[in-house]
Amino acid sequence: RYPTPASLPVPDIPQETQVRAIPLLGALPLLLSACWLGVGPTVLLGLASGLVQAVFQIGSLAQPFEVAAFCLVAAYLVQQNYRGWLSSILRQPVVAGLLAAFLTWLLLLFSLYGDTPGSTLAALNYAWPIFLTGLLPALVQGLIAGGLAQFAIRWRLARHAAVMPAIAPPWSRSLNRRMLFAFITFTSILIVVLLYAVSATALAEAKRQALAQMSRDAMSAASDVPSFFQMGQGLVGEFAVDERLQSADSGTRQSLLGSALRIGPFFDQLLFFDADGRLLNTYPLEDNTILAPEERDIISRTLQTGAPQTSAVFKYGDQSLVSFVAAVLTPAGRQGTGALLGRTRLEGNPIIARLRDGLQNTLGAGVGYIVDESGRIVVHRDAAMALTPASLNNDLTPVLQTPEDGKAYEDSFPNGTPRLLFIQPARGTNWTVAIELPYINVLQLAAQISMPLLIILVIVGVLAGAGLSFLSRGITLPIQDLSAAAGS
Repeated sequence: RYPTPASLPVPDIPQETQVRAIPLLGALPLLLSACWLGVGPTVLLGLASGLVQAVFQIGSLAQPFEVAAFCLVAAYLVQQNYRGWLSSILRQPVVAGLLAAFLTWLLLLFSLYGDTPGSTLAALNYAWPIFLTGLLPALVQGLIAGGLAQFAIRWRLARHAAVMPAIAPPWSRSLNRRMLFAFITFTSILIVVLLYAVSATALAEAKRQALAQMSRDAMSAASDVPSFFQMGQGLVGEFAVDERLQSADSGTRQSLLGSALRIGPFFDQLLFFDADGRLLNTYPLEDNTILAPEERDIISRTLQTGAPQTSAVFKYGDQSLVSFVAAVLTPAGRQGTGALLGRTRLEGNPIIARLRDGLQNTLGAGVGYIVDESGRIVVHRDAAMALTPASLNNDLTPVLQTPEDGKAYEDSFPNGTPRLLFIQPARGTNWTVAIELPYINVLQLAAQISMPLLIILVIVGVLAGAGLSFLSRGITLPIQDLSAAAGS
């Protein structure tokens, strides 16, 4: 068995993690059969071997055909009877094993792609890194099988049907074919390299654009987070110094709370407590006056120290709340006479609503939220996600780190779907802004960037091949006619 990159879960099926396995000595009897029995029996043996591996090991429907393809290539190479030094090298079992393993490895991409659920780009994104990790094990398998078969034949431990070079290889039967073979080989390699370079460059550019947009959105929101706390503490502190709170008349205090709440749409409820922590006034009257444990704690600390306090986010009924407390002091400012508490619902707070809306739809699909110091989601567009644990893996290595301490990661959603995740701490607070973007959107952007260039490359390759065919015929036919005339 060999490890896959980061033990990638299958998209949308997180409980299934594909671990590839390859029998290092499994190709040896197949290669010996290729040397002894020829192409047909070896291919049948490969189908049977691949079926056994599919049932008891890998579980891929394509496995019998992959092993049969290995047998077909290996048997053809060791049994071919072309003349020339290149053909002689290709007949050696160690060379045939390596080349057959490499060509069969190319089929692995189609097998992995076909076995992976999800969209085209998502399946290809999952299959590609596993496909690349399979190259070295495949070559090791081919080298071991070819080397042992070569050793066995060299020391007459196994039979090798004698092959007598009898005919010229197809690529050297005419001058025209020699030119076409050299050109097609070179052009094919060049096109593959260019296709890979264009695709890799487009993906890197798409990822760069996505991370840049995520960074801007997260930084914009993170810079506004402190204003939420500053405004909340500033407003409750401003209300607390109003002399009307010192009045012995409950109606005067009640009127102050009502007018204070109507100044701006920040707080949803104001509560006034005396120096002993007893509730004296609340506005609006119909709202619940039962204190949450987090509120009792900060009221107690404010009454003891006179310092303003801010609660952690807590659940109150079906709402997520934050409370701010300021001490109510005597006119001389030396002795506390009580405490004023302001409650705000995060779902309805105008500052939080602006932050939440600004974090959405990065590249048309990003979802942003805010996490507190306990790793809980405190602001999310889906109210059901409030105060649930955020799926942030702190053990991951960031793929990007900005000067503002923002970090980008590549990981997966809980359902196994790949994503880009950007984390930006909100300076001066213990909150963190997070934006997650499905990786499929990055792939779609990369496809949009690269598709025109890929189409142009393919068209140029086809036209160049057709043009060279006519050109080579125009060059070789006169030479052949001249040679025939000279011979006559």
